Amino acid sequence: MAASGSGSPPSGIVGPSTQASADICIQNTDWGRIRGFNYHPSYATNLIEIWDRFDPAIIAIELARGKQYFPSINALRWWLSWDAFLRDPSAFLEKVRDIIALSEAIGCRVMPVLFNRTHLPPLDFGSIYIDHFLPGSFLNQEGMFNDYIDSLVGEFAGDPRILAWDLCNEPFWYADRPMQKRDGTMFPGVHHSIADAEASWLSSIFERCKRQQPSAPLTVGAWANASLHRVNDYSDVLSMHCYYNPGEESAAQTSVDQSAFEQSLDDSLAFAKKVGKPLFVTECCWGNLNDAMRVRRAGVELAQLSRRGLGFMAYVMHHSRMPDSHGRDGGPVGMPQDLSFIDANGRLRPGHEFFNAF
Repeated sequence: MAASGSGSPPSGIVGPSTQASADICIQNTDWGRIRGFNYHPSYATNLIEIWDRFDPAIIAIELARGKQYFPSINALRWWLSWDAFLRDPSAFLEKVRDIIALSEAIGCRVMPVLFNRTHLPPLDFGSIYIDHFLPGSFLNQEGMFNDYIDSLVGEFAGDPRILAWDLCNEPFWYADRPMQKRDGTMFPGVHHSIADAEASWLSSIFERCKRQQPSAPLTVGAWANASLHRVNDYSDVLSMHCYYNPGEESAAQTSVDQSAFEQSLDDSLAFAKKVGKPLFVTECCWGNLNDAMRVRRAGVELAQLSRRGLGFMAYVMHHSRMPDSHGRDGGPVGMPQDLSFIDANGRLRPGHEFFNAF
């Protein structure tokens, strides 16, 4: 049974009726006008805690801050948790209903992320690991995700407040062939059987979601241009993550890295045109502990995305104890450093109003 939405979709993104097909939703959505954020509540350290420790009062306060600082936002990317669903399916669905309503209250539609495949030290999001889909693994059980998909997508299949369903955040989170790192050392690629198994798993998730006839399109949050071709078969619309992260601050190196970044965007748009699908960006704005450096580099990203008419959802709106969402006072800091826009004290990080210029 589909949940019914209330009110009209926010300006800039036209929502479908509950009977509309995904094709109509795709055609009626101006993907280039998407302006939004990924959001994790400040109390959480991983995905399961977002939902097991669910606190709508904190969420409402933090979303209101986001709307205050960034009044033009019209979309939020929410990361869900299969593990939390297993513990209490009905309570989990109620919480999803709550976050859709809380997002709507600040004029935003929701992109739920069903699964996550990004795992980086020193902190971990949780969710899906190779063991879940590798043939021969005891953890890989036939139909193990069916109840989650059927209940979740089925419940909100016709809800006009759903912008799109993101099946998985950054699958194929590895190199499938040996590659040279910036320091000159080689990074070994994984065996092709792992990539094949992950592709088969994604295909099964896509097909299971389609059984529920969702009116919003399906997509997969691909890591940069290199993964778009891998997720095309499981995407009604294409979405990718674009980060500009120059290796060093020298003028020469920055110029080379920016040219490569721009070429990657052009290649992605060319691929989208070739397959005849819209493309938008569901993560951007690489982090830094230095506010000025973060603003400078992220400004390059948004300027290039805007120039090409690409809608985007930055990572990440609010400080939390989740990976890559805090400074050193919030826990261990990984390689991407701090990607948050709003500090733990509720104030905007210096210079981070740059988002509003795009």
